[in-house]
Amino acid sequence: MYRINKKCVQCGMCEMVCPKEAISIRNRNYYIDGLVCDNCLEIKRPICREVCPIKKAIVTKNFPEF
Repeated sequence: MYRINKKCVQCGMCEMVCPKEAISIRNRNYYIDGLVCDNCLEIKRPICREVCPIKKAIVTKNFPEF
């Protein structure tokens, strides 16, 4: 499972490309809904991380420095 940390610059790229529409903005921060996100299993890689311009802004919950 992924999360968006405070390194995020709120560009919105991840929200635009999420195939499950699991990413939204709440209280001026982007958030990944863990009940909706399936880690892009059908694509075999998380698209949100692929398009994010900030290295390490989208991380796994278990490994914050992924």
